[in-house]
Amino acid sequence: MKKKSILALLIVFLMVLSMTGCQSPAGESTPAPNTGSDEVQPSGDDWDPSKYLIGFSQGWNGVEFCQTMRSEIEETCKKYNIPLVSTDANDSAEKQIADIEDLITRGVDVLLVATYKPEAIGNACQKAMDAGIPVIVLSTAVHGIDSYLLTCDAFDIGVMAAEYLFEKMGGEGQFIHLSGKEGSTVNAERTRGMMSVLEKYPDIEMVASMACNYDRTLSLTTTEDLLKVYPNVTGLYANNDDMALGAIQALEEFGKVCKADGTGDVVVVSVGDGLGSELFDRVADGSLYAQRNPTYGVEGVETAIKLLKGETVEKIVSLPGYPMTPENIDTFR
Repeated sequence: MKKKSILALLIVFLMVLSMTGCQSPAGESTPAPNTGSDEVQPSGDDWDPSKYLIGFSQGWNGVEFCQTMRSEIEETCKKYNIPLVSTDANDSAEKQIADIEDLITRGVDVLLVATYKPEAIGNACQKAMDAGIPVIVLSTAVHGIDSYLLTCDAFDIGVMAAEYLFEKMGGEGQFIHLSGKEGSTVNAERTRGMMSVLEKYPDIEMVASMACNYDRTLSLTTTEDLLKVYPNVTGLYANNDDMALGAIQALEEFGKVCKADGTGDVVVVSVGDGLGSELFDRVADGSLYAQRNPTYGVEGVETAIKLLKGETVEKIVSLPGYPMTPENIDTFR
């Protein structure tokens, strides 16, 4: 009987000892292992945004669309009290690769990327993903990586604008096309969408397609030169807002009346981003058809925060664009 009691006490002692060995010392918690997954971290009462760092690698900041994206990211990070470090590659693929590698070294928790060199920076983005850093690409997909992507269908937007232009031209006549930044996927897709619609209008002729690099001054002088050769154009399709505004100035100085509804001499459409007070005024007075398209800054930061909280996020999200008209322009101001 005594042996049985001693044996029972020994078993109880061993059980207590084993339970104690599984616990951390008082006041400490066992850290969760780092699995390398990009489905990060805590939510609810444990969420402290100040403990995280968002990185933003921007390939170019030379037009209002890029500047708006950047300011939205900065403002949204401030709104949610989450630290941000951002870079500008000044249209250099080599600089953007170095920027991304630097952001990895600095230990960012999520990386936002916007680029005009999607074929060049894939390896750098993959390095971030291999380091367990989620990569969210804004607008143009980076080649060769399986990142998160916030985008807009530039082809469909080009189709929508071209259908409007050719209808308001009455299905006939000549038009000028002003293209944007060479090498830009969005620029190419906006043009491809327009060309797909042009095939359906045998009585409409594109008399010139000129690259103006999204630049207002270049579009102004280019349109001036083209009007000397093609004075009877009745349409103009511009791949962004600045080029459309420069073209309108040239057309008006040439004596043309620009009316988006087709009641003037020339119908001008902008396949841009729908930003800026001057553009709003031009849409309001009926001289320009434009579109409001995504600028991605707010959505990019909010997607990053969802990932940091461990929430489920779709890998590819396509954001919509909207026509801007005199009737609805005040909703966009």
